[in-house]
Amino acid sequence: MSRRLFISTVVLFVLLTVSVAAAGCLKGDTSAVGSQTGNAPALSEEQKDAIVEAETKTPEERGAACEALRYAEDVNTGSSFQANDVKVAGDWAHVAVEETGVPAEEAVSYGVLLVRQNDGSWMVTETGSGMAPDDIPGAPPEIFEL
Repeated sequence: MSRRLFISTVVLFVLLTVSVAAAGCLKGDTSAVGSQTGNAPALSEEQKDAIVEAETKTPEERGAACEALRYAEDVNTGSSFQANDVKVAGDWAHVAVEETGVPAEEAVSYGVLLVRQNDGSWMVTETGSGMAPDDIPGAPPEIFEL
């Protein structure tokens, strides 16, 4: 019985480890890169290409842009996006995303509003076009000035 328990525990551990590793292997690992403040890892080439003027952005701006891009690509399966503009004020961020690889007149574009969590990661709170300060209570008005 104890041998069976040992083998079951090892198998469960291996499956859990593989699941956690697979969850972190998103396209370019955008969920982890730059999502937190402080010592954010360097962006991959793919992420640099997806964020307009990425090299001039702060770690907070890059983190918010990466999370906005991850969200946009998750809800628009099969599409690629770029972050055209990023504005961070305090614990809030607004990222303008636009679909790439399609004719301009067919491209989907919208704003992604994010709030920083206690662990430093960004969470999408609202998406859409034409968002205004009155639409999002508590959000600083300056993030709507993209």
